[in-house]
Amino acid sequence: MSYGLKYKLEFSDVLTKGKKIEIFKKDYSGSVLDMVGQAEPVVVKWNANDDPYNSPIIGSVCTLNLFTTDTVTYDNFYEHDEREYKVKISYKDNSNIYRTYWIGWLVVDRFKEQYKANPVSFSLNAYDGLGTLNNFDAPINTVPSTFGSTLFNRKRIATILGKLNLGLEIYVQADMAITFSSAYPRTKKVMTETLIQEGRDEFINKFDLPKCKTQLESILKNYNCRVFQSYGKWFIVENSNIFDANVKSAINTTVAGGGTPSNIRSSITSQLVSAGAEVIQTDIYNSTGVFQSHSNESVLKTVPTNLKNINGDLIREYIQPINESRYKFTTTQNNCYSYTANIGFEYGSYGWIFTSYATLVTDDFSQQGRKAAKLVNAPTSGETLVFNSDYVGQTAESWNHYYTGVSAQIGVFVDKNENTVGSFTVQFRIVVSAPPNFKYWDDVNSTWTSTSTTITRTIDVFNNWQTLSVSFDGTGYPINFTNNQIGIQILNCTYTGTGVEDIYFDNVGILGNYFRPSGLTAAPNDNRNIPSSYIEFVKRSSTTQVYSDEKVITGGYYFGTGNGVVTTYTYKRTRDSVLKPLFQRNLQNIMNDYREFLVRYEGTFRNMDNEPVSIHNRIWFNFGASIAQDPQSCYIDGLTYNVKSATAKVIAHLPNDDDDISCVFRITSE
Repeated sequence: MSYGLKYKLEFSDVLTKGKKIEIFKKDYSGSVLDMVGQAEPVVVKWNANDDPYNSPIIGSVCTLNLFTTDTVTYDNFYEHDEREYKVKISYKDNSNIYRTYWIGWLVVDRFKEQYKANPVSFSLNAYDGLGTLNNFDAPINTVPSTFGSTLFNRKRIATILGKLNLGLEIYVQADMAITFSSAYPRTKKVMTETLIQEGRDEFINKFDLPKCKTQLESILKNYNCRVFQSYGKWFIVENSNIFDANVKSAINTTVAGGGTPSNIRSSITSQLVSAGAEVIQTDIYNSTGVFQSHSNESVLKTVPTNLKNINGDLIREYIQPINESRYKFTTTQNNCYSYTANIGFEYGSYGWIFTSYATLVTDDFSQQGRKAAKLVNAPTSGETLVFNSDYVGQTAESWNHYYTGVSAQIGVFVDKNENTVGSFTVQFRIVVSAPPNFKYWDDVNSTWTSTSTTITRTIDVFNNWQTLSVSFDGTGYPINFTNNQIGIQILNCTYTGTGVEDIYFDNVGILGNYFRPSGLTAAPNDNRNIPSSYIEFVKRSSTTQVYSDEKVITGGYYFGTGNGVVTTYTYKRTRDSVLKPLFQRNLQNIMNDYREFLVRYEGTFRNMDNEPVSIHNRIWFNFGASIAQDPQSCYIDGLTYNVKSATAKVIAHLPNDDDDISCVFRITSE
């Protein structure tokens, strides 16, 4: 799909620095038309984010303020969808070359305009699309991970951001890694790791597909990062412990030599004072998630040199320190041990064998997710196999008599019209492949038998999904089945009458949970669960000061070892010589920032450079060492940039990346 330039407006801001607005139209190849702007023709805004730990996705909006005149007219933008027009805002750099400042999609919702003679003023909004990620299903792999596949974070992130069709590179500024190396820099684990294992971790509520926003937030929260667009790139930035690459490199050298870095904040200040600049080590990926290079990106804006406060509105707010903080991470997947591969059919036909009487359908009817199995001209009497799990081809989990809560389940939907249906019966078999024989579950006598045995369930509620369940009572947990495959056969449904239109199956298979008695065989009907929520606490080792505030970060966790317990991934920061769990590293950084009153700035500034201030920049408030000089630069948390007037309303906070304070950590289930 190509986009051709249709509208353009070039202008200079109040400091005579060149700016440009362009609107591209899908499949357009005609003349480029002029636009007429109002006094402030374009405003770009990133919403202020007071809690990037829990709201790591920072979207942006671009407002165009234009005029219709007797000679300048526009398309009826409101008649088109959200991918018809692309908006790009550019600035001229020091070499007089236009560079992208922002890019997004024109979205016309409840369009309003003055209904009078020309000139007529009107406004349009364009968005980067991050706020629309709930409209898309999260990416999953082609097969479950248990069977030898991986989908790295970088691919998931790139695929999610790729849903927005902007084709932007991804710039990663983070510090968390797993192994120590004397070489600096190292690629960051927010991109190179496989946090979400294919299979159960890719789903929610057992077999449902999460939305892109949910999955992206989960990844970012696990690595304490935020994402936003700036300068026509996606930035993924760690919320703490990011500062000049020269200081990072020196710290890395100290640790590599067996030393312990100290007075880190003083080193940061010295670097700022001597260089008058700050470069952040950045890993660059293309839009598909392929690593390109390491780079040191210049990010510093200094007040009052590059940014001058106007209107006399600069405010410093002091936010209370904290004595403790916590991660509260939950999951819906902890008690979902699937003996059947691909229970919800979301991986297509993987793990299933279909006869001519069944087929897979997408976006038709499904109990969860997008896919389901549908019967096709299947017999309505007798017993005929229509599809089955591949329990012979070894795509299923082996039987394990230790795990509890094992049962068979079948989701079924009978699409019925106004005609009658009588005696509707679902038929299926539960099979264990125990070479050279097969064993079948006898639901009536609650035992396994060598005789092919069909289980039946009568359906009398139609046009609604319902779940049939069969538990293994009596002798249902045989030890001698260990390492054998267990599966399910779906037979034709029997019924009379002409009222059945279609029959769908979803969430079909054998599953249990991860609880297991200590060294004992699980008893029939034992259905205990392991915890689905864990809390990692941190508090100062000792303090005499009383502060009631605390930071609570919530989100989803994943399983590093596949055994159903909270992730055991361990990491190092550049400053670390030993590995510690991920949550401890993140909580340590948060506690460091809030060791003292955290300073937050808010004010309006005039941008004096050719390069406009953007949310990826860092701001150093330096009025001179004898007047007021911050020890390090600030993160920008919110920004509204008025392009014509070259003014920016900024909200920023001052981190504290000095040596770690002493903390005590513990983890508990809820």
